[in-house]
Amino acid sequence: MRIFSVAALPMILLAFQFWTCREKVLREGQEKEKKIFLAYVLLSEVLLLVLAGRLIGEPDGEGILSQGKRTACVSALFVAAYVDLKEKIIPNRLLAESVGYWAVVTAAEFALEWDAAVQNLILEALGAIGIFLVCAIFLLVMKNSIGMGDIKLFMVMGLYLGLSSMMNALLLSFILMFFFALILLVLRKKGRKDDLPFAPAALIGTYLSVFLTGM
Repeated sequence: MRIFSVAALPMILLAFQFWTCREKVLREGQEKEKKIFLAYVLLSEVLLLVLAGRLIGEPDGEGILSQGKRTACVSALFVAAYVDLKEKIIPNRLLAESVGYWAVVTAAEFALEWDAAVQNLILEALGAIGIFLVCAIFLLVMKNSIGMGDIKLFMVMGLYLGLSSMMNALLLSFILMFFFALILLVLRKKGRKDDLPFAPAALIGTYLSVFLTGM
């Protein structure tokens, strides 16, 4: 049951979401791009399996399904990062699929252990609402500082990770994004006014946060 929830299902979800988003990044006749895409998919599956192995080795403190949500969140970020890097968008379909998967797992939590599921749902709702309010404040202070695709992605991350884990992941992601942007500016690959895709930094930050803390 643990391996199925924490590893197998998120890996199936990852393959499915790559399949549904393939038209966003693949064009006819781009054989080299197809090979890169397939290599990235395989690498994503391997890294997701490594993360699942790390979580499976953790004590049962927060529950099997909650741990499965962690790997499912990272699964969606693998797809979001690739599409955002290539097309600078976060597909609404990807987000909808992720919310649907979260809803199914949450329903299973309620069926298995009502009290723990209620507590998890409150923390996850706080995560989604909290990050929305933070983003709203950012937009009021600095217009166009955050794209709507990023905001929706953050809210989905909040649903999966809960408030505390979400803040840890985002903090690390913003630190990484700062250094990525600084390096690109120094190398003159990007200018100050250029938009940078945030999903790749969110992927690395969240992966490292979950891997290092198990949360």
